[in-house]
Amino acid sequence: MKRFLSNKVLLIIIGILILNSCKKPVEGFLSENVFYQISPFVAEQGITAYSAALQVDGSTAPISVSLIGARNAETGEDVLDSLIKPRSIPIFTGTILPTDTLLADLTKNISTDLKPALNINKIGGRIELSAATKYLPSGAYDIDIQVTNSSGTKIFKNACQIIFNAAENPYANVYKRLRVYTRADPAVVEGEPTSEMGIDVRYTASATTQVILKFVDKNGVAFNPLTGDIKRWSSTFPTLKEWNPYYPEEVTSTGYTYTLPNIGIQFPYVSVVYLPGGGTWTDTGGANTYIRLDENSNVEGKRAQITSSWQFKASGTYEITYRLNGFTKK
Repeated sequence: MKRFLSNKVLLIIIGILILNSCKKPVEGFLSENVFYQISPFVAEQGITAYSAALQVDGSTAPISVSLIGARNAETGEDVLDSLIKPRSIPIFTGTILPTDTLLADLTKNISTDLKPALNINKIGGRIELSAATKYLPSGAYDIDIQVTNSSGTKIFKNACQIIFNAAENPYANVYKRLRVYTRADPAVVEGEPTSEMGIDVRYTASATTQVILKFVDKNGVAFNPLTGDIKRWSSTFPTLKEWNPYYPEEVTSTGYTYTLPNIGIQFPYVSVVYLPGGGTWTDTGGANTYIRLDENSNVEGKRAQITSSWQFKASGTYEITYRLNGFTKK
């Protein structure tokens, strides 16, 4: 009898072991300490930006991340639909080359696509901001994410705060320099009194884009390019005409006017241009332009080289006035 009971107990134990062995073991690990290393994540409106990947504290890979909520940080208003709504933005479909000097050559390499302002990369959780952020109000937004792996799913409220800053300037004067030559010999450099040259920019937003360059003396009197007061430095140095071959340069009695293509992409579109005197010019920072102030245009009788480099980031009119405070127009 005892032997029978022992066998019966043994069978029960074996059965329990078999049942336990059939249970699927718990796989993986999903940490409670999942976070973005940089929060708030700050970006300029209208500019593509990416965060680092989500920090997962040793959680088992692969991890799937999705955006499940977004709120205006100040008002608490639900803005998820607005952030993920696809909107039209310009994209490059090809490489713009220095030889693409016609408007048709330029536009064939640019198209539009529908992109949301905010996307969370499913693999790794990277925050991806597109140029469509230009359609949204500037400010701070709190986001909620859902993280899933083999261990299960967890929701992280207020996982990151994203701040869209309005662009400080729709343009950038990347570089400027004033080089003055001696009265006795206009080929000999006297100095570089760049501090004596002021540059004023008046920007007016509009659907079209124009850049107007004006050069004035210390009394605000404009030098006249039609009479040779100012001109391009030489055929082996660039002006905005080379960076913008798509529309003709307009020369007036007070300066130069350039109409830029309104394609929604920051100007200049290339980093290399061909020069009328032969060869090329490379500038990765902006559109470099060299203007000559003729020695016969001013009472001081001195030649000057006026150098500046520009980026234009938004459509509108840019009225740029160079104030040459060391010169008096004749």
